This record gives sequence, structure tokens and C-alpha cells, in this order.
Amino acid sequence: MKKLIASLMTASLATISASNVVACRNNRFRDIWVVTDGNPVTDNSFNQSAFEGANNFLRYILGHDVDSFDSVEYTAPNNIGQLTQAYNNAAQRGARTLVLAGFQHAATGGGNHNAPEIMADVDGSVVLIDNSTDGHENQIGLQFRADISGFMAGVAAIVYSIATNQHAGETVRLATFGGISNPGSVDVFMVGYLAAVEYWNRLSATTRGELLGLNQDDENFSAKTAIEAEIVLNNQNDVWGQGWIADSSTNWFAGTFAVGQGGLTVINHLLNWGEADVIMPVAGPITQEVLQAIAPAAGNRSHARVVGVDVDQVLLPAFSAFNDLFITSAQKDIASATVVAIGHTEQYRDNETVQRAVAAYWEENLILTHDGEILDPQNSIGASWQSWEGKDIFAGGLIGTADQNLIVSSGLWEGYLSEHLESLDYALIEASLMLFNEVDSFVASSQNQTIISYANITRFADIVLNFTN
Repeated sequence: MKKLIASLMTASLATISASNVVACRNNRFRDIWVVTDGNPVTDNSFNQSAFEGANNFLRYILGHDVDSFDSVEYTAPNNIGQLTQAYNNAAQRGARTLVLAGFQHAATGGGNHNAPEIMADVDGSVVLIDNSTDGHENQIGLQFRADISGFMAGVAAIVYSIATNQHAGETVRLATFGGISNPGSVDVFMVGYLAAVEYWNRLSATTRGELLGLNQDDENFSAKTAIEAEIVLNNQNDVWGQGWIADSSTNWFAGTFAVGQGGLTVINHLLNWGEADVIMPVAGPITQEVLQAIAPAAGNRSHARVVGVDVDQVLLPAFSAFNDLFITSAQKDIASATVVAIGHTEQYRDNETVQRAVAAYWEENLILTHDGEILDPQNSIGASWQSWEGKDIFAGGLIGTADQNLIVSSGLWEGYLSEHLESLDYALIEASLMLFNEVDSFVASSQNQTIISYANITRFADIVLNFTN
């Protein structure tokens, strides 16, 4: 995670056909094969990030001269019903490592994830992105500490709002909601984002000023560094304070990820009653409804802005009409994590040259954990950790820094903000380890609520502050 800036190779990928691919193309590297989830490989989302990561392995680890006509092989099925056929096709045509992005691959055939079984017949491996390996011995499960991304995006949103006067009152009001509660993939985004509020409010005036790009001689220093942040509650009857616990069905979630089925009620509440300045929807397609509600054409909510999730959403074609509304996005570092995961498959585990190149790339680009322990890139060379198959590996977070993001176009990103967030790397990992322990306990107890609570939010902020003070 030392490099927070990630590029999506948009220009080079734009020339690749998004149509269904069956036959192998000339010059493709077939040992590594990406199968999309029924969407194009140029989706500016999970599939494109996975394809970028696989090609970066080819480029940076194996030393290939990669361009849009000489890259890893891929199949883009027309729909999820063709996934099993795509796996079989890849295995028969030479694939030894399948790279699969998204939950659809974990549910192939109505919950029967068969890619590992198909690849086992050819002594091959699977890198499953954003999912657990779920007991498959020839599969690596890549998962992501979205709470870290949410925290970083929350700090960026506060800094942008204050520095540019994009807040309506005397405080900056941050809001978030999810589609449906999922402690490990939805709720964690929100806890990290809300913990940024507590973190900001406890920073010194000097640190706040540095984050805002001010010095103490600036006439705006005192006024702007005195501005605090507030959490916008999703229910008028809530009381934010010690012992508060959210109810997952009414307080933080729309109850759906579908457009037109309840999201607008939550959105209007956050904008009108809550007077939100920034909203982070962890709600899939409902993000479109948020953007439509705060677009200038919608009226007096034109000052409100959005934080995206999962990928750098300002780049998504579906949101092109609203790309001036994104402060940043709380991203999952799919591309970098994919590079390192491929290097720890059976195909490459005994190649010392590959292992050393992977360790150098890993050390420069991200922090990884397994079973609550931070992994050391150099210690993985020549050790049993060369093969990660059958294991779940967690990658840290990052935020969107494409030029279209307001945090970048405003000039606030380059400099102290990026350096400050980068300096929090290990503090954020420790906070995330705490939170995911809560997630594990929560899931094991089968509670019917959410992990979003005053206690978890303040504990997260406490850990980050304690590591940095």
C-alpha cells in the first residue's frame, strides 16, 4: 500500500473487444487466463482491474512486453450461465492459472463453485478475487480491508469539503448507507468512513492545517482548522453516543441493492433532514439515485458530493454525466493484489527469479495479511508461504486518484494529504485487524444486526491515533 496511486490502463484496454471470446487470439499468454463475470473486460471495474493485475504480472514479474495485442488470455462470457463453459475452455486450451473477479464466480451453478475442480484436472490453480477460498485446496481467496479504504476516503472527503468551502453549515456532515448489511464487505466500508470523523475531530489544529494545505500564517488557518465533522444518522430517533448500536434493518441500510425499491427514502432523509455534505453509498446501482438527487439540476443540493466504493467510480461509463460529483472512491486494490497472488500459485512457487520479483513488487505496492498477521514479502522467498493455495489473503486499501476526482483536480491530493494517509499504513492495518475480529465474532454469533456501532467506530479511530501520536 506504499503507492496509493493506481492507474486503470484505460487507454490500452479500450481497444480490446468486449464481445464474447471463445477462440484464442494470436500472441496471447495462455498460462494465465482471466474469465470475467459476464461483463466486458473493459468495465472500469472488477474485471478490468483483474485483467490489469494479470497483465502487470506478465509485464513486471515475467518481463514481457505487454500491449493490447500481447497480453494474458481472457474470456468474456455473455452471461453467467456460460462461466463453466469458459473455465473448461480455458483449461483445455492451456490455462494453468485462472483469475476470476467477483461473487458470481463463487456461485456458479447455483452455489457450486466448480472452477477449482476443473483446474485441478490440469494441475492448475484459481485466484478468486473478493471472495474466500472456501476450502478449495488449489484456490487463493483474495479479500480486501475495505474499512481502510473507507477511512482514507472519509479523511479526504472532510479535507476537500473544508478546504473548498463545500459544506453547508458550521460543520462537515458525512453520511453513508448500505444496500443490505454484510459485515465483512458492506458494513466495514462504513465503519472506516465514519471513524474518519472521530479521527479528524481529535487531530491537532496544526495537523488539520497541514491536511488542508494551510500554514499558521494563513488568514484562513484558525477558521478552517476549527471546523469539525459530524456523522449524519439515518434515523431521527437515534442518539449518537456511548452504548449506541444500530439496527441493521432501519438505521443504516436501504434493505435492497435495486434501484427504485427504497433507496430514495434513505437518500432524501440524509439530504433533507440530515443535511449531508458528503454521502458514501455502499449500495451498488443505488449510487445512480444518489448522483441524480444531488446533481445541480436537482435543486439546492448541488453542494453535496459523493464518495464511491470498490473501484474508482468516477471512471465508470455509467456515471460519466456525474464525474464532477466524486470526491474520491474507497477502492479495493485488486490489480496489485492479483500480481502478488499469481506469483504464489503452484505454477510459479518454485521459480526463485519470479519469487524475488514478486517480493520486490509486493514490498513497494501493498500490505498483505493472513490469519491476523502481517506478511513479510522477503520472508516468503524459499519458505512454505510460496504457495498460498487454500488460504485467504487480505489486502489493504487505497482511494481513487484518477484526475477526474475532486480531491485530485482541486490540487489537495499531491502533497501532505497523500503523504499523511500513506504514513498511516500500519496503524490502519492494526485498526482493521481489530474490526475484522469483531466481524468474525459477529458472524459466529449469528446476530441480526450490524457491526456499525459507536464502540467499533471509536475503537478504530483510537487505534489509528495511538499509533500516530
